[in-house]
Amino acid sequence: AVLLCFLLCLLIMGGCHSQPPETQRDIFAMDTYMHLKAYGEQAPQALREAAAEIQRLEALFSVNESESDIARLRKADGQSVTVAPETAELLNTALTLCEHTDGALDITIYPVLRAWGFTDTAYTVPSADTLKELLSLVDYRAV
Repeated sequence: AVLLCFLLCLLIMGGCHSQPPETQRDIFAMDTYMHLKAYGEQAPQALREAAAEIQRLEALFSVNESESDIARLRKADGQSVTVAPETAELLNTALTLCEHTDGALDITIYPVLRAWGFTDTAYTVPSADTLKELLSLVDYRAV
């Protein structure tokens, strides 16, 4: 009887365990809607820090932010540009992917995307001559 009482107490107490509090946050960054979710007492702080880190990385990587590392590289016209370690790591990884796909993925395609309006939703169909000219600029091996 004592063992049965003990087991019943364990069963009842096990059901009293509360779920950790859930915190959610929606953000838009890097042209992407993101839904972040975290659990526990520190969840609100963790989500604030995660959102801040995403915004920090966007400031480094954005093609639309005039002072981002990527924008400065685009405007450098072959000159050396100092970038953040995260940007260098991103570019090294991306260039490795370009090599592994024999250029099927090419990070230098941005001028073509811009001509089509994919970067600012001002969609248009560029002329064949424009595309030919822009495609001549696409070559990850020149990075």
